[in-house]
Amino acid sequence: MKDTGYEFILALMTWSFTRLESFYQCKSAWKRKYVDCEQDRSENAFSQYGSVSHKVLEEFLKGQIGMFEMADEYKDLFARQITEPFPYNKSSDLAESYYNKGLKYFEEFTDVFPGIDEVLGVEKKVKFNIEGYSFIGFIDVLAKSKDGKLVVCDHKSASVKFKKNGEPTKKAAEKMEMYKKQLYLYCKALIDQGIKPDILCWNFFNDQNVYMIPFKENEYQDTLKWAVDTIHLIEQEENFELHDDFYFCHNICEFRHKCECGVQEKEEEEDDERPWETEPFL
Repeated sequence: MKDTGYEFILALMTWSFTRLESFYQCKSAWKRKYVDCEQDRSENAFSQYGSVSHKVLEEFLKGQIGMFEMADEYKDLFARQITEPFPYNKSSDLAESYYNKGLKYFEEFTDVFPGIDEVLGVEKKVKFNIEGYSFIGFIDVLAKSKDGKLVVCDHKSASVKFKKNGEPTKKAAEKMEMYKKQLYLYCKALIDQGIKPDILCWNFFNDQNVYMIPFKENEYQDTLKWAVDTIHLIEQEENFELHDDFYFCHNICEFRHKCECGVQEKEEEEDDERPWETEPFL
C-alpha cells in the first residue's frame, strides 16, 4: 500500500481468524472496524445469543455452575443480554425459536460431547506466529478423549445440516471449510508447543449435534497458507468496496445503522430466511 498510515496499522496488528474471515464478508466494514477503529457499532441478536450460550458452557466447564443450574443461567442471561431484535422471518419467530432451542439443550444437557475423559482447557487463550505475523485466538474447549487423543473443540450456535450418513450436506460442507480453518489456526499454537492435536470437534448445540473429524496435515498446511495469502490481500487492498448483501447489511453488520447498504429501503421480494448462512463465527 502507498498509504504509510495503513501500512503502520497493519504492521502493528495482531491477527485472528475473525479478522481474516470478515475481510471476505465486507471490505468496507473491515476497514471501518480494524483500520478506522470506529466505535459507534451495533451488535446483533445472533452474536448476543452465541455469547450467552458460550458463557453458560464456559461456566459449567470451569465448575462455576452445576449441570442442573445451566438452564436457569441460560434463561437469566438470555433475558438480560439479548438486547437486539432477531431478524424477521416469515416462517417462524426467530427469537422464540432460538430461545427454545437453547433452553432445550441446557434442560436436557448430559455432556458437552461424548467420549471425553478430561477437559484440559476452557476458553484457552493462545498466541502464535505465522511467517512473522502475530496471531491470537481462544479455544473453546481443549480436551483429551478416553483413548488418549487430543481434541480441539469449538461451540457453534449455527445450524449445519447433515446427511443420514453423518456427513454435512454439500452446502453445509462449504461452511465447514471455514469452520475448519478457525480450528486449524488454533492448532498452530499447540503444535508450536510440541503438542499435536488429533481431532477437530464442533458442538452444534442448537441442533444437539457433535461433529468430529481427524486432524489432517494437508488441511492444516493449506490453512496456514490461506491465512498468509489473506493478509497479503489485505496489505494490497486499496478500495475497500462494500459487499452489498441485503440480509447481512440489514441484520448482521456492525455498521448497518449508518452504512448506505444498511439503511436503504427493503424491497418486497427480498428473502429474509437466511439466518444460518449469515450467523457470525462464535
